[in-house]
Amino acid sequence: NYQLSYQLTLLGYQLSKKFDDLYSISQTANLLANFSWSWVKHIQETENINAESVEGGLQSGMLLYTGFSMTHTLLNGICQGKNVSLLRHEASDILPFCQKTQNQWSVDCTLGQKIILQNLLGETQDKLDFRCDEIDESDYLNQEEVSRTPNAICYYYIFKAQVLYLYGELQLALASIAKAQELLAFISGTIQASTYNFYYSMILAALHPSVSPEEQQEYWTKMEANQAQMQNWANNCQENFLHKYLLVAAEMARLSSQWYEAMNLYDRAIKLAKENEFVHEEALANELAAKFWFAQEKSDFAQIYLKKAYQGYQIWGAKHKVEDLDEKYLQWLGSTRTATENNTINPITTTGSNSGETLDFAAVMKASQAISGEIVLEQLLNQVMKTV
Repeated sequence: NYQLSYQLTLLGYQLSKKFDDLYSISQTANLLANFSWSWVKHIQETENINAESVEGGLQSGMLLYTGFSMTHTLLNGICQGKNVSLLRHEASDILPFCQKTQNQWSVDCTLGQKIILQNLLGETQDKLDFRCDEIDESDYLNQEEVSRTPNAICYYYIFKAQVLYLYGELQLALASIAKAQELLAFISGTIQASTYNFYYSMILAALHPSVSPEEQQEYWTKMEANQAQMQNWANNCQENFLHKYLLVAAEMARLSSQWYEAMNLYDRAIKLAKENEFVHEEALANELAAKFWFAQEKSDFAQIYLKKAYQGYQIWGAKHKVEDLDEKYLQWLGSTRTATENNTINPITTTGSNSGETLDFAAVMKASQAISGEIVLEQLLNQVMKTV
């Protein structure tokens, strides 16, 4: 009952605020942001609520919940598709605090996510190398039964499955999502459970044509069950879940040879992901639409979607995924790669409210130089307005 959960948690949070009880604000803001909010409202808004939890915890000495909310901000940011480089720096910033306050849950979660983020960023030897500055995957997972919290391990396997799926490593992705399934009860109530649902369906859809008829039926039944749950979530919060539901539906329509329906569903998923600023899933929807059109031998259409996917993954900051597309579609991405490598002007389509406009990196550089050269507020404002 997501609506009632939200209303009750919000009431607790409002009462804490009314009595200026910083200790309770830290707890209730954490619960509101990370166990209730995203099931009924856009996940973007959890960042500010978690910030209140962090501030309340720091001021009241409730440092445990400060660490919890810092970590959930990172986890939610990954689900939201925030820039990978920014998230990687965020992980590096909060890890020392969590270690100093001996918050083992936060340390384990943050280390696991930092491994995933550094892989996406291309900071590992290759796309199947999972490690971060502090630890590599084998050491991280070998300590699982000794000290790692099951929540952290579940989050790790979910996001690893997501990354492996994006690289086209489907059997490895399936193995990772299966390991997450064993620990799923430990993350009940968190938005990451929906990430598990979504990528489990996407992995099964991708593998469906290559397995036996018996396995195909088993996969299809599981996708239908996942979709029933995803539809329930979408009914409660269209912003976070409807594009996911539509993208899985598009894949299922494709597998059923319902070409017109699949085409429509891909476009609807792209549109909603863009409107709600899930840049990584907008990119994925464009990539799958491109594959669909390549299969129909409509390479001109496919190329349009493929370039949008490439652009989306660049904005997300997933370097290894961009390199993966380069390897697989070099002949179709020539002009896109040339524009990317041009140091003078690099226009990238944004996914915000002004999605029809472009972000001119040359102008951004000019603005940053103007800002760095000014320390007087009035002069800074003049310089920024001139640049605009």
